Amino acid sequence: MYPYIQITFHELSGERLKHNETYKVIQTYLSANSSQRARKLKAEVVKDSQTPLVLSMDDNQEIVDEFNGVKVWWSANHITSQSQSFSYYPASNEKRFLTLTFHKMHRDLITTS
Repeated sequence: MYPYIQITFHELSGERLKHNETYKVIQTYLSANSSQRARKLKAEVVKDSQTPLVLSMDDNQEIVDEFNGVKVWWSANHITSQSQSFSYYPASNEKRFLTLTFHKMHRDLITTS
């Protein structure tokens, strides 16, 4: 039996596909911490920021992190939909998400923090 638990945080959520604030907070945290550990980075230009160029973990990358002494893994991923939509407001074909993986013995610590 697989001893790990995964929690997925989607960039967009709900019927109207609003930006998920939790995703943004995690992305900011990972941008600050992953640029030193990830092998592949992506660069984004941020207007009206003290740091005009922000580096973050690229898609299909994973980094090891630690939370309260517990080893966790973060990965950045995306899924590209092949379906065609004929809508006045077409939905994005790319869905981004972050995955947090940790050992099941630490479930309470991770999920209640």
